[in-house]
Amino acid sequence: MIEDDLELAQIITDYLKSFDIEVTTTDSPYNGLSMLNLSKEYQLLILDLTLPEIDGLELIPKIREKSQIPIIISSARDDILDKVMGLRSDVEWIGFG
Repeated sequence: MIEDDLELAQIITDYLKSFDIEVTTTDSPYNGLSMLNLSKEYQLLILDLTLPEIDGLELIPKIREKSQIPIIISSARDDILDKVMGLRSDVEWIGFG
């Protein structure tokens, strides 16, 4: 999961762990991108859009250069353009807010 809101990241992590789902979290988009290069096989990426350093929508093409990992967008953004861009990037959208 790439999420810069540490409190929200902890809530999501705790919830997923209750279903025996192992979660690795980073608040840095570039760190998350480099983690895809590791030998560990990730099955899903939960991606926040409002991140430091780079917008989540700008990060998706960089992720796609390295991996076809399924991506779920977790964001409080409700702008229709953001949703269209996310869907065009072949990701699932879950809104909060």
